Amino acid sequence: MNLSVFKNLAGPTQLLVMVGSAFLFFDINFWMMKNLPGSRDQMCIVGGNYTTGNLIYSVLLSLMAGTMIAGVFTLFQRRQSKLAASTTTGAGLLVGGLTVFCTACTLPVISLFGISIGLTIFTTYGLPFKIVSLLIMAAGLWIVNRQLDDRCEICEG
Repeated sequence: MNLSVFKNLAGPTQLLVMVGSAFLFFDINFWMMKNLPGSRDQMCIVGGNYTTGNLIYSVLLSLMAGTMIAGVFTLFQRRQSKLAASTTTGAGLLVGGLTVFCTACTLPVISLFGISIGLTIFTTYGLPFKIVSLLIMAAGLWIVNRQLDDRCEICEG
């Protein structure tokens, strides 16, 4: 099994891009967990989602995002990047980011457009969305790994 996406981090530039991106995403998630309302005991309270599980999840999601961004950075340097990996990164981060705070309490202005009912699903079913987010990120890492190996069938079409 060739893991070019991790071998890519051997270069100092790619390692710094990965670490910087991971810290940036973790900082954003940490701020959201600490300062935005979260649900605890069926109530929305500030910092309610600041838990050990959410911290571990945020670290994992941030490391995956940093690794992905470093891989995409290398592909852009080679001028071989395709949209597939970038799209999965954005989707995974969006879905994952919406699970670390109470979206129904934090984004009430969206209710003006009638979307607030849909946002409560992220609070109610946070764990399945976290799993889906990690799976989307893993799929994106797989695509970037295939691109780094120059054997991506999805990207050739």
